Amino acid sequence: DVQDSLGCTELDSLHVLQTSDLGTLSLPHLHSIGRDLILYGNTGLRQVSMPDLMDVGGQLSIEQNPALETVSMPQLMDVSGSLQIQDNSLLVTVSMPDLMDVSGSLQIQDNSLLVAAVFSQLHHIGQDLHVVQNGELFLVSMPQLMDVSGSLQIQNNPLLVTAVFSRLDHIGQDLRVVQNGSLQE
Repeated sequence: DVQDSLGCTELDSLHVLQTSDLGTLSLPHLHSIGRDLILYGNTGLRQVSMPDLMDVGGQLSIEQNPALETVSMPQLMDVSGSLQIQDNSLLVTVSMPDLMDVSGSLQIQDNSLLVAAVFSQLHHIGQDLHVVQNGELFLVSMPQLMDVSGSLQIQNNPLLVTAVFSRLDHIGQDLRVVQNGSLQE
């Protein structure tokens, strides 16, 4: 039960799956999750706030939460697995300004109202980076990103105007930037 976790500073894993009565998930004291953090199919979830979370030891997945508008994890620094933000039709804001390392893939896909994907401190992605089919996305900014060990794909973001990868010097596999109607060269 999520209520039992409110005062915890560490959890082995956290799975919030297919709930309809949870509007806000706020874990103000949580510092670390040893394995996975999964938020999937929660029809009433509107806001996620984990202001002190610094480390996820496995996968971080935020998928198919149709009412979700904001995700705030301002101190998150490390995701040891993949980070997936996918199919959240009302998601406008994701705040992870201190995230430095994603050991797996980073996938931002099918978030209809997401306007910006800003990861100011992200240095390394251990597998693929995919930013695909985000209808309102106008900004992708990862100015400190140096290394994507897999492929980098930015595709089908019709309003994307700016993609900032100022320090990127290594892509391990394919680079694919296509069908972003407003992206300037």
